Amino acid sequence: MKKYIHKDDVRRWVALIEDGQTDEALSLMQAEVELVRKEKLTVRELELKPVPEADVVIDADEAKRKLKHLGLSYRGVAPQLGVTYQHLCLVLNGHRQSRRLLRKIEELPQSEIMEVAK
Repeated sequence: MKKYIHKDDVRRWVALIEDGQTDEALSLMQAEVELVRKEKLTVRELELKPVPEADVVIDADEAKRKLKHLGLSYRGVAPQLGVTYQHLCLVLNGHRQSRRLLRKIEELPQSEIMEVAK
């Protein structure tokens, strides 16, 4: 029997919200809240560190230009970034937001990029 909301659940919600999937995160949160109310469970205090805005130097347009300049396709580089090409396309065209993905594109070493291009 579940006695509290686990911090990994909350981290998953935060990741969904950061990736622009607020509806899914909201439905998961509401289900947990109902369980807490029904079972009168306690919620543990969590120490979540906010992601500073300054961490992301690159924006979606800049990331898109960087990948295009290197001659990489979304399908080719997406597995290297740990996402699907559809998600990558949505983020780079402004239909979703994902600071985590933009950070991965920014931090991708030049040698790994060239391996993907081959």
